[in-house]
Amino acid sequence: QGGLFNNPSANNASNTNNSAKSFVEKLEESGDELKKAFYLIQDHALGYSNVEEALTKKTDNFKYNTQNILKANINKNVLEMYYALDPKELDPQVYNHKDVSHIKAHASEPTLYRITKADEVSVANKLVDELMKKFGIIQTVNMFLQMKRK
Repeated sequence: QGGLFNNPSANNASNTNNSAKSFVEKLEESGDELKKAFYLIQDHALGYSNVEEALTKKTDNFKYNTQNILKANINKNVLEMYYALDPKELDPQVYNHKDVSHIKAHASEPTLYRITKADEVSVANKLVDELMKKFGIIQTVNMFLQMKRK
């Protein structure tokens, strides 16, 4: 049957070349649960002061003072979040993350956390909190962000 994030239309022939699609196209074609997971993480990250979003063709990046600190990608109905955290400093029993520092494209965000189930969003947001703590970024209350997805 597939995972929580599977989109029934993903089996169509037009959707087979997922890697050539932009981040926005992949998000638009994703199931509602994946979209909701992304928006919850996005809103959480943007709830910190001076964190800005910068969309590229392949990923959605979150920057602090022009530095990429968080990156989102969608790969085969899995939401992949890349954090600018040292994967060796995180407990794998708690976060179940992956070290991708050996991949040049992820050198500045070497910690990968894959979200495949709705209950993993809270862990992804805890990693956002750890990231912001590392950079000394203060959480702000942004009522617009909290209301726009309801």
